[in-house]
Amino acid sequence: MFIYSSSFGQPDFREGYIVKGGDTLKGLVRYNNKNYSESATFKPGRRKKSTRYGIDDISAYGVFGDKKYEVIDLGTPDKPEKVFGLVLQNGKIDLYYSKEKYLLLKDNGRTVLERREDVIVRGKTNKYKLKDKEELYARDFRFRGVLTALTSDCGLSAAQLQYSRRQISRLIGDYNRCKGDFVEVKNTQPWLRVGASVAFAAYSSSSMKMDSLPGTTFKGDLSPVREFNVELKFPRVLDRIGITVGFQPIKTTYTGFASHTSTVEHIEDDLTLAVRYLKIPISVKYNFGNPGYSFFVRAGAWQGKLQSAQFTTFRTSRVGGVDTTGERPVLNGYRNPSGVLLGFGYDQKIIGRMRVFGELRYEVNSGIIGLDRTARASFNFLSAFIGIGI
Repeated sequence: MFIYSSSFGQPDFREGYIVKGGDTLKGLVRYNNKNYSESATFKPGRRKKSTRYGIDDISAYGVFGDKKYEVIDLGTPDKPEKVFGLVLQNGKIDLYYSKEKYLLLKDNGRTVLERREDVIVRGKTNKYKLKDKEELYARDFRFRGVLTALTSDCGLSAAQLQYSRRQISRLIGDYNRCKGDFVEVKNTQPWLRVGASVAFAAYSSSSMKMDSLPGTTFKGDLSPVREFNVELKFPRVLDRIGITVGFQPIKTTYTGFASHTSTVEHIEDDLTLAVRYLKIPISVKYNFGNPGYSFFVRAGAWQGKLQSAQFTTFRTSRVGGVDTTGERPVLNGYRNPSGVLLGFGYDQKIIGRMRVFGELRYEVNSGIIGLDRTARASFNFLSAFIGIGI
């Protein structure tokens, strides 16, 4: 029986297949399904309705270049237990994994390994006591003897093996190679994928405040903001997470107004700070679903390399009703700016690995004005980026 399903969330669907009635149907399969041993969710196209298939509906399913599952029986002839099993090895011994159990098929025999963490024993070796109990327990390593018996004709031993998918799969793979009957179950996803992108700010705004002028807010007039990124992802681990290193040449002019009145003089300052620096943001990006079709959030920090800064004021001084005007430099120290960032956006794949994206990003920063490690100014950015990447 199959069940139609829908969700207001954003399930992660990847290109894959199901095998139904001997026919292989290609489409999109829900990825990282927590109930992978019981069902598979499939839809023939991205805009089509998804359908959930159970053990009795299909015989296999998988994600291209990643994982594949087949219907297996972990039970006994009297009490069958059919589930979808993750295919770990094919060859002289076929190895499957599901529900913390392993199924091994060799020749005409089948073996099920089940993890029993602890068993009650009466001997005095490998024993320990549970708190407030008198029973003696010992680790159950009987699976090692079973695996050694299955692979001993190739001189292999499971004496030191742990109950882990990686170690058991490696042992069976070595045995199949020894027997010359090995079909690689290959995950074609790379451990590291390097991408690149370029983005332009369709909208950007910035403001700045100085410690020495607490009542003055400087408005920034930014030149067009461009960002060039190198993106690192780790598909074998979790391809929804990536590290992005960016490069932004920034050119900004901040303007503000300040006034001061004493007993003898009234001063008005039209202040201008023109700066150029290279911004290098480093951030972690997380996609909520398929990286090609999903919303994402980004968080990180950046460091800037100041290239030039010029702080001037056009001052009007009034003494006794007489105005004196003139431009003069404002004496301040300068330092490299730095800050933190938070962004939210959407990725949309268009062809192959190529994608377009939009992102709204907010930054809180310090620097430009200051001495050594002490910043005397803070500023912020709000930007709306559109870009293209691979």
